[in-house]
Amino acid sequence: MMNLSFSTVGVVVGRFQPFHEGHRKLVETALAANDGVVVIIGSARSARSLRNPWIASERRDFIDANLDPQHRSRVLFIEVPDRFDDEAVWIKSVIDSVTSIAPNARRFTHYNLADEKWFTNWDFKKVEGFSNVSQKSIRENFFRDASSVNSDLNLAEATKKFLTRFATTPEYQRLVEEQRAIDKYKDAWSESPFEPVFVTTDALVIQAGRMILIKRKKAPGKDLWAIPGGFLDPRELIFDCSLRELREETKIEVPDASLRRAFSHARTFDHPLRSSRGRTITHAHLFELPGDSTAKIEANDDAADARWFPLEQIEKMEPEFFEDHFHIIRSFLLAASTRR
Repeated sequence: MMNLSFSTVGVVVGRFQPFHEGHRKLVETALAANDGVVVIIGSARSARSLRNPWIASERRDFIDANLDPQHRSRVLFIEVPDRFDDEAVWIKSVIDSVTSIAPNARRFTHYNLADEKWFTNWDFKKVEGFSNVSQKSIRENFFRDASSVNSDLNLAEATKKFLTRFATTPEYQRLVEEQRAIDKYKDAWSESPFEPVFVTTDALVIQAGRMILIKRKKAPGKDLWAIPGGFLDPRELIFDCSLRELREETKIEVPDASLRRAFSHARTFDHPLRSSRGRTITHAHLFELPGDSTAKIEANDDAADARWFPLEQIEKMEPEFFEDHFHIIRSFLLAASTRR
């Protein structure tokens, strides 16, 4: 990426799912006060989901379409993937990406609609007046009724046109099914006096340089790859749940005693936004089976497919994963490489 000669740089960070009038105000404010603006497009390699329906290139296109043509030469886009497993690494990646393309800048200013001062070495500017704009509400309304965009005053015109076209695609229909599944799921506990917290488990099984992944059979995340796992039963130990879900979804032909001996370590993943189903805390368990060949497995239960994948292949599959499962795998593999 080429270096830019901007002396002052405004930085606008967001997922822009979708780009709305508040986001446009951020970019315009940053342009008015700086030589150039860097727009960080977050969640850059996530699979399509209700939280991230549009891929990075689509978001870049509809942001660019909303800009005044005379300003486009002063706006640069950088795509940054999520790091739910390590926010500090994510912050550093943003800083490194911005400073590498404007190494001679004397001032960086982060512009936001909220008090999100992630970058302590940069100036911070909060743009007032858009505190009530909710990307989540815009998305939910859109996937329940595509015509909702026409009356949404928070959406920039170019964004409305993009969404109207998107509503004619197969991707839109898949996400409509996803929204229906989530609505049905949440209706089941809608009369609870407080929002429930769900507990799940996941089983990462490694053998002969490969790991088991399952393809989800149903929404949410239908046809995406995932770690075998599921919800904790009321009278079940967390570790036992991990073994049960592994067997139910893969029929792995390894004795229970061997799986227990292969258990390496566990980690909890509890980011509040990790699941569209609601607050879901998962306990992931790593099993490192010995041997030069992999055990026999077969897709079953909630799995449409189950396969052993080479670890080096998994590292390239981020856009194909359900929710934060890629981040869970990456955190375990990094920890494993550190122990060696």
